[in-house]
Amino acid sequence: MKLINSDGLAFFGPGSERFWVMLQFLALAITFVAIFRQLRAQRALSSQGSPSRAAVHATRPSGPGQPRRHPFDFLDGVLLDADYQVVRAAVVPLDIVRARAKRIAYRP
Repeated sequence: MKLINSDGLAFFGPGSERFWVMLQFLALAITFVAIFRQLRAQRALSSQGSPSRAAVHATRPSGPGQPRRHPFDFLDGVLLDADYQVVRAAVVPLDIVRARAKRIAYRP
């Protein structure tokens, strides 16, 4: 039993309309499946909380009277070797960076 009749199927020229309609249907079906999977992944992520929200919650003060830290009050630094492997990484509070940083004037 043949599922697909390919007798007389043309890819180009007269009679190729059936092939191109089937190909468009297949592309559209794949697109719908991809959109559905993306929406399902977004919904799952929003129910668990995103990493950016976790960063905001992690910067809340731990006790009364302590200032609330903003998530961008930290400087992230990564030192890589020639093969792009991480050699060192650090997260430094911006207060320390501002206290120790020195401005060097740019001279072309």
